[in-house]
Amino acid sequence: MAQWTSQGSSVALPSLSPGADGPASLSVRGEPLVTPWYQEWVNKGRVYGASNPTVGTAVALSGTSYVATTPALLLTVPVGTIVVPLHVRLFQGGTVAGGVITVIIAADTINRYSSGGTAHTPVNMRIGGAGAATNGTTPRASVCSFYSGATAAGVTTHIELAAAIITHDVATTPFTPQTRFEWSPVANGEPAPMLVGPASLLVHSFAATTAPSWFYKVAWIELDA
Repeated sequence: MAQWTSQGSSVALPSLSPGADGPASLSVRGEPLVTPWYQEWVNKGRVYGASNPTVGTAVALSGTSYVATTPALLLTVPVGTIVVPLHVRLFQGGTVAGGVITVIIAADTINRYSSGGTAHTPVNMRIGGAGAATNGTTPRASVCSFYSGATAAGVTTHIELAAAIITHDVATTPFTPQTRFEWSPVANGEPAPMLVGPASLLVHSFAATTAPSWFYKVAWIELDA
């Protein structure tokens, strides 16, 4: 493993076993440099994301009222895995919704997927690079499943994590705080929920007469239970 000084020269560091203490990283002035805990999971290849399947195309999701079995987005967690949600981001696009938009994020204690929808392949956020990583940090494929527009099974335990009403607008102010939805326990300093499989994370969105269309991004950490 290599480290670089402030002058850009390479310094060799010892290889460490997972969990072992290693050299501290210091700034030019000798101040300790601390990697955010969630970024360290990116380093370890345990952070995943899912977004629109077609680049540049917003997707109409959910409908014109709340229906528990028609979430816009659905993440399912298998037995033996723990998921820590990092963020859910929804930006309006395409056809404007027919009224103000309600967004609800909920969790459940079962795998809620039933049928249909578009299955996504979650992307590991440790992207690119040649050669295998060492010290237990090799990126791996997600063991969770992510869907847009799927039919979900009935509710077992509805646990509401966040909710908001936002303005419907895709033309004049589409990226202002009033017209987008962002939920991130990490950014807000809130305790992040832990979804212990089997479990599900559901995103619902709806508006009167015309369903909202979204550019979306969901990111999460996967841990072994």
